[in-house]
Amino acid sequence: MVIRGGASLVRYQPAFSNDGKRLLVCKSALVTVYSTATSLPVLHLSGHKDAVTTVIVVPTNITGNVSTNHCWTASMDGTVRFWDFSTDAPPIKTIVVGRPIVSMVIPSLLRPPPKEGEKASNMIAYLSLRWLKEGHEPRLEAVEGGKVDWHGRVKVYDLTKSRYLQGSLIKTITPQALSVSPFGSFVGLTWNRKVHVWRVPSTYSVHVRCITLTTLHHTKTCRVVTFDPTERVVAAGDDTGRILCWQSVGERRLDQIVKQKGSPTSVIPKGPKHSASGVRGNDDAESCTTYHWHANAVQSLCFSVDGTYLFSGGSEGTLVIWQPETGKQQYRPRLGGPLVYITQSKDPSVFAISCLDNTIKFINLGTTHVEKCFQGIRTFTPLPDVLKWVSNTRALFEPKDGKLAFPTDHMGLQFYDPVRDTHLAEVQIAPRTYVGADFKKDLSESGPSTFVTHVAFSSDGSIMATIDICLPEEDIGGSATLKFWDRHARRLSYTLSTVVNDPHGADITSMVYHPSQHLLVTCSVDATFKVWVQSSDFKVEDDYETVTGWRCRSVGSYRHKQMLAGAFSPDGSLLAAAAEELVTLWNPYTNGFVTSLASVPSPQKIRHLAFVHKSQFLVAASTEGKPRMTVWHLPTLSVRWSSLLYVEALAVDPRNSVFSVIALTGPPSMVTKDGYEDAANRKAVVAVFNPEDPTPIAAWSIREGRGGTLMFSTSNLLRDQEEVKESDDGRKPESCLAVLTGSREYVLFNPLDKKVQPEVFALPAPQGPEEGASAFSALYGKAATPKIREPKDVVGMRAARPWGDLLNAPSHVLPSLTRISYAFMESLLEKQTDTEEQRNL
Repeated sequence: MVIRGGASLVRYQPAFSNDGKRLLVCKSALVTVYSTATSLPVLHLSGHKDAVTTVIVVPTNITGNVSTNHCWTASMDGTVRFWDFSTDAPPIKTIVVGRPIVSMVIPSLLRPPPKEGEKASNMIAYLSLRWLKEGHEPRLEAVEGGKVDWHGRVKVYDLTKSRYLQGSLIKTITPQALSVSPFGSFVGLTWNRKVHVWRVPSTYSVHVRCITLTTLHHTKTCRVVTFDPTERVVAAGDDTGRILCWQSVGERRLDQIVKQKGSPTSVIPKGPKHSASGVRGNDDAESCTTYHWHANAVQSLCFSVDGTYLFSGGSEGTLVIWQPETGKQQYRPRLGGPLVYITQSKDPSVFAISCLDNTIKFINLGTTHVEKCFQGIRTFTPLPDVLKWVSNTRALFEPKDGKLAFPTDHMGLQFYDPVRDTHLAEVQIAPRTYVGADFKKDLSESGPSTFVTHVAFSSDGSIMATIDICLPEEDIGGSATLKFWDRHARRLSYTLSTVVNDPHGADITSMVYHPSQHLLVTCSVDATFKVWVQSSDFKVEDDYETVTGWRCRSVGSYRHKQMLAGAFSPDGSLLAAAAEELVTLWNPYTNGFVTSLASVPSPQKIRHLAFVHKSQFLVAASTEGKPRMTVWHLPTLSVRWSSLLYVEALAVDPRNSVFSVIALTGPPSMVTKDGYEDAANRKAVVAVFNPEDPTPIAAWSIREGRGGTLMFSTSNLLRDQEEVKESDDGRKPESCLAVLTGSREYVLFNPLDKKVQPEVFALPAPQGPEEGASAFSALYGKAATPKIREPKDVVGMRAARPWGDLLNAPSHVLPSLTRISYAFMESLLEKQTDTEEQRNL
């Protein structure tokens, strides 16, 4: 069984069904159909191999009311597919275009159906493609100035005959989104300081020269374009927050083309300049009106069904409702995040708002109230470089109910049901109110200043610990707060019990909870780790919850080295703390130092640390310099094997003696020398290891590995609830691995079940290692496997602290110097066993 979900709901524009009862949302390589009544997913349309960028519902005027459940989809995998979204059956038709499709419109779907006796025209699609030379990697963003390739093309494709029309409508540096008018008469696109509008012809030839182009100019970069229902007004939003409305676009050109039939249409025929209010130069428009309210770029525009209102949104998180005839506006503020799409439903009084906080909100036009909300997994801002040694919590399982918990960029903790793919609840860890200025600051180089960096749960889920930090501004201020929360007995909510301001003198790098007791350990770059326990001096109880206090019991340090990671052994008897490049072992109950593990050649600072369950192994991984993953054998305190891998995330299976990692396949740097963000740097491999063997048991590739994480669940999430209730055969619980990508898609599956193939968007089918070869050997070469050291004679081996616990007590408790001097000196003398030659002397 494989469970998948997550991903962004708002990366691409959704679409309503013809009856308005369902909403089709592009979620990575899937199209998820939601019920507008319950806000729950109904089914998934699966078949694409890459991100779905466009979904178009076939209107009823085309189908002749025979069926209202058909849709077209376009994807970055270079295919266009035709579906019946009333079922989760495979696509009815698949057309291979051959290029990644960023945007698609089909004007012929909006045209009136052919009259009786007339021949139906071909289905023509306008495609905005990512046009790359063969062998070139796609680049997400092009820099201005310097030599760049034209990576964007707008092509016309005949879906009926499965062929391109000759030529391109336009070439751009990066692919741009397309917009179509309500009745399919115009197709629009914004690029730089221009708005391009094509008039859709009634008949097509073999070349795109049959399509007339009108270009509108502006002084600022345009972001979005839309058409009013009469198709006489073209509206565009720019980077400065202005909205421009051109009236009667292209009519002068159309008149001249009728008079000069057959003349080239790529250039506007020369003629005397006409006087038009607000129109620049020789632009073909009657007039141009400008509206201005937004302080930042306009990111979304949409007309109402009757054209009376114009809706706009941007980074302010406010919906502005304009009356174009009067210029008056109304507002719906505090929507929680920047508005990226506005979608009109079949009901004129309701429309959907896609916000950047991964929510789709239904707003009633009459009351401007939010009636429903589709909540996905909220976004999380990566930590800045000043916190590079902080191993922040990206996601974890809540142990009591098996729900996923995600820290969010709203300083909250979101609880999510991974089986039903639905939002459950959110706990506000620290107060933060969203305003547009905060978002503008978040996009700057300095980034946001507040983060929830760590989250940990007790084994029974009754207590939660969190750490939130506030970065200093211009070296002024800055703080960290450790908080303890008690869970309510009957619902998924938490009550704050203890607040510790600045628990360490520097950044906290790691936080781990004891596997069986209420004991917490925090590590910091101030070269200390602290052990926190519940305080018996403070305890408040009522019928539903118990609130307890916490205190710091002890502090540990090792050679003034930074403590970068921590982990408890499965039984809780050992605490491993990474003192930069060294692994130190401690007794968590007495805070006594046990030993340190031998370092590997060219040691680097350790970032990840974990004990392997049901085994005698410890795994550590470094991410600096030459990244390395190392497995130690604890009884011999020696390195079992080591491999040069850049480990993004590490998790151990609580039910089996295996562990899993996300290893990046590209270099650690995300940005190449020429300033581009390379897609290859985000690719990664998920591998499952037996600690005794450097050859992985299985490996899968994922696209968005950077910024991802993985974890094992202790709940039976992979078994149906009815099966769990009815099963009395005492079967061993399955391992459940959850892999979360950097784009917050997740997949849950049993990595040890060879029958289960997670053939989903995040994880292609696993390819087991070939005989005598490793799955990683093809990627990184042969793993470095040091020889296993022979166990040394324990009697003849001198301890690092030969006096043991002799001095492990406060000074006022120790006996006198005369009493302990003999025992102390005796401990310093090296003890050796008598050999046979010594006994014969």
